[in-house]
Amino acid sequence: MWFPVQELRIVGAAELMRPGVQQLVVQSHEMAADCGSSTVTVFAGGPGGSVVPAASVANPCELSATIVRSDNSISLAGPYYSATAPMCCPTKPSASAVLRYRGGRWIESPSYYKLYPGRLPPG
Repeated sequence: MWFPVQELRIVGAAELMRPGVQQLVVQSHEMAADCGSSTVTVFAGGPGGSVVPAASVANPCELSATIVRSDNSISLAGPYYSATAPMCCPTKPSASAVLRYRGGRWIESPSYYKLYPGRLPPG
């Protein structure tokens, strides 16, 4: 798939999964004739020094991320679309959620955006 407009932003690095080890948080947006899609991905160190996605969160149109160092979490903001909402009309135009790594798993609260633990979104 070809997107004429693509943007990538490094949000920053933080100790999200365990103390003393940082993960990189990246935000991307791609679009064509419509508002496109946005993804926030947390990258972590993998086997043999590789870099792997620890978690990704995707949303139609827009999604932004801010690292909250006091809580070792990521604040997510963007429109929320219910399963039946058309792309023109988000269910909640300005929603926010928090992404945390707790008890060995990623948790998004509330679950407004699509969470992909341990991988990138399909596509």
